[in-house]
Amino acid sequence: MRWLRLCLMLPVLWSCGSSDPSDIPAEFPEPEVLDWTPCGARAECSTLTVPVDYSDPRSATIQLRAKRLPAYADRVGTLLVLSGAGDSGADMAEELPQRVIPMMSEVVRRFDVVGLDLRGQGESVPALRCLATEDARFEFYQELATAPSEGARTQATKNFLGDCEEQLGLPLASFRVENRTRDLEHFRQSLNEPTWTLLGSAAGSWDGAAYAVSYPDQVRGAVMGASVPYPPDGVAREASLALSADAALSAFLSWCDATSECGFRPSSSSSRAAFDALVAQIAAEPLSSDAGLLDLEAFDTALGVALYFPENYPDIAAGLAAAQAGSPDLVLSALRSQLTNKAESVVLQTVVDNPVARGATLEDWQGETDALPLQSWVPAPSLALRLALAWERAPDAFEVRPTSAPPFLFLSNDLDPASPRDGTAALASALGNGSVVLDTRVAGHDAFRGACALERARDYVLEPTALAQIEDCPVPSPNETPVGSIAQALPWSPDDSRVGESALGNLVADAMRTAVGAQIALVNGGGIRAGLPALGVEPEDQSLRRTGSGYAPGPPFDVVVDDVRAMLPFGNRIHTMELTGLQVWEQLEHGVSTFDGVKGHGEFLQVSGVRVRFDPRAVAGERVASVELEDGTPIANDDSRTYNVAIADYVRYGGTGDPSLFEAPAVPGPTIDEAVAQYLVETSGDTGVDLEVGVEGRIAALTN
Repeated sequence: MRWLRLCLMLPVLWSCGSSDPSDIPAEFPEPEVLDWTPCGARAECSTLTVPVDYSDPRSATIQLRAKRLPAYADRVGTLLVLSGAGDSGADMAEELPQRVIPMMSEVVRRFDVVGLDLRGQGESVPALRCLATEDARFEFYQELATAPSEGARTQATKNFLGDCEEQLGLPLASFRVENRTRDLEHFRQSLNEPTWTLLGSAAGSWDGAAYAVSYPDQVRGAVMGASVPYPPDGVAREASLALSADAALSAFLSWCDATSECGFRPSSSSSRAAFDALVAQIAAEPLSSDAGLLDLEAFDTALGVALYFPENYPDIAAGLAAAQAGSPDLVLSALRSQLTNKAESVVLQTVVDNPVARGATLEDWQGETDALPLQSWVPAPSLALRLALAWERAPDAFEVRPTSAPPFLFLSNDLDPASPRDGTAALASALGNGSVVLDTRVAGHDAFRGACALERARDYVLEPTALAQIEDCPVPSPNETPVGSIAQALPWSPDDSRVGESALGNLVADAMRTAVGAQIALVNGGGIRAGLPALGVEPEDQSLRRTGSGYAPGPPFDVVVDDVRAMLPFGNRIHTMELTGLQVWEQLEHGVSTFDGVKGHGEFLQVSGVRVRFDPRAVAGERVASVELEDGTPIANDDSRTYNVAIADYVRYGGTGDPSLFEAPAVPGPTIDEAVAQYLVETSGDTGVDLEVGVEGRIAALTN
């Protein structure tokens, strides 16, 4: 009855009926004259109004936030950034190009970069979210975990979907990809652009493919990274994800067996056997504590998301070790942190776009997964699958058809549990337009990572007809050449260099400054991604002093080239610039603009050659209290004198969100990893002295 009431209340005829795009008149509202207003250093914002139902443009409407970064010069056209599910496409228009700078700086220079919060996502009104808080989302997981029967779980998911639709005031089918595609076309018409180039990530690849099917003549070219798996049927999708999750888990367990840094130290002969025993234990009797109940489905969810990036291995090991000891608290804490507004949007968007075939059951899914050649992963039904099975009025999944649009460039990663390579290849094949899947040789769920992938994407965006000349990224050649030794191991965690001065940050900044003979060095803390020796780097020479098992003990510890490459994986380059004292202050101010002392932010700058004091209690833009050179010479915030500064090109090009130096003159130098390797050679490898690196009070937050 709830669905019937919605259909009577709302003029959303398509949402309550057929989902075939051919049944919907190709009628659009008149293109809007968008009112762009400044909303950042370079960004302009606007709002696009779209009808809920394109068969009746006078029906209820949805508000979509838009953002644009105009081209600097020599404009080629418009680059549309398509975000993953749950993300803001408008914000990604500003953030994604910054993340892929400097490799794509020429793209940012020559294209208007635009993004749209697609219906249900980001800050669209309404957004596809029905649980207001982290606690509410966690309580829903707990309701499913503590349900007395499978029937009770099914009823709980049905109740959630019905309540969600009532809260949204729209049927869930209103948010399907067919309507998001029409929203994009309405946006293009309102921009008055004849064609545009698409740059998508994760679920954005699905929107890009659907758009190319419906509007092939409006696509100039498209680059898609970490694509959603194809086919779209919910049961088949879950099976494909189980295979990719199994590969990612197997890589973790192999790492755990090979290194003493793994905190999951099994009493059995292998990490795999210990993991299997833990899963069997949780399946037989979920783990309980004051923090909640950990059943197999919640365990799989927390573990699956953690496996998105290999740098999470130590945290995964710690959670497994605690669970092995009988405490679910670390895994439940990880699950809680994952249950964001974005996560709920991802789940609901997955349900909307990947419904199960009519009449499908959990037994069908179980039969498919039982037939898979899984080594480690013991899949449990995901929340998205449970909701899809409970969605009684779900239309058929959207099928990608051959298109005459230009071929897409798909970027595919290793060990990506959310974007299996076979699924990406299937999506490329379904488009039938000669699309290419590029192996990026990067691990994890972020295809816009690694110099090779970014260079290939840049070349294609600048000249889509050059796709035939784009080659696979080469397999990285190991370089286990020792470059020096450090007196103590330098561990890494995601926030170390993002909330304050760090030993690793001091090492990197000193190496940059030394490499080009600068007075000052500035580098973004977010670019540092591993410690020394680096986790997962296992040289064949076991006489080296390393932290892993099987090597000679330390301290001191030997550092090889691959350690440095793992620590600085993005291939960023040193640029030398003449900056005024005012410009140095501006960069430092921006670096602490989001500082809260708890959550790390990648724009926090590590420094060499200066001492910085800042007050985190002050308003952003007025937090830096003092800056002085090493010899104590102050640099005033209106200082017009110039200083020779070594700066990471990512910072110089605006990757941290401050593009003020984008057009300023600079002299390119070596890559930062090359500079660090050479610095280690000169300070320890050639001298035989173990390099001492620590925190020296270069950066300090004022507390009183």
